[in-house]
Amino acid sequence: MTIDIGAAATNRAMANYANGYTVFSLDNPSNGAGDLSSIEIHAQANLTGMIKVMTGIRDGAKFTPRDSVTLAAVTGGSKQTITEDVNSDPIALAAESGDCIGIYSSGATPKLDTTGGAGLYAKSGDQSGAGEQTYSLSASMVMSLCATGAASGGGSQLVVSS
Repeated sequence: MTIDIGAAATNRAMANYANGYTVFSLDNPSNGAGDLSSIEIHAQANLTGMIKVMTGIRDGAKFTPRDSVTLAAVTGGSKQTITEDVNSDPIALAAESGDCIGIYSSGATPKLDTTGGAGLYAKSGDQSGAGEQTYSLSASMVMSLCATGAASGGGSQLVVSS
């Protein structure tokens, strides 16, 4: 089974959120547990500097990052699909059912719309390793960041012998 998280990486109206914030999206929480192996981002400008994509556990306005991956520069102007981290290793971003996707970038961020989304929660700075933190809500916003991967588990096969 394929799992997915986040809103489609489309060409949205706004250029970006304020640089230097960790931002979690409420759109399309993870539909299962597993490893996300492909990240899609649509940014207006090139994403450079420190770029981290993360999964996080939500409790109201509080988020606790579950896992994060550091990315190399991401080309702006169109949807980009990323399958390797900054060290050219395959992406394996852990997610559990109900997790939200987030991003920290010291430069530009994914494109946004101010309406039509479930909302974004933001907090200044790189919160990828900070543990549980309280974030501020920007209601109805949506950002062009999503990921897909393979569900873990898969059940077991019953073997009957005679």
